[in-house]
Amino acid sequence: MSKAVRVLTNSLINSKGSICHANGYLMVYPLETNINWISGKDNMTSYSFGPERIAHSFCPTCGTSVSGKSTDPNFFADNRAVNVRTLRNLDVPIDQLKIRKVNGRAS
Repeated sequence: MSKAVRVLTNSLINSKGSICHANGYLMVYPLETNINWISGKDNMTSYSFGPERIAHSFCPTCGTSVSGKSTDPNFFADNRAVNVRTLRNLDVPIDQLKIRKVNGRAS
């Protein structure tokens, strides 16, 4: 099993938060420095709502929700939430990974 999939199996989150649920997010939270963007990072459009602690990034062409990044330097500033549903060539199908459900609306 690859290192990437080992990380996924330990930290995959399905949140019932309003935007997370609506966009179908299934998130993993790697350190920003461990993400290897192949293309598109600089072309993303972002959206924040409510307290604006998270900038949600999406493709301006197709609308796919790709990731989220804290705008607060004291709130997981070194990590980026990545929507696993946007990743390609995983060693294990998403439906075989362990998913932890959280109530993002309550936080």
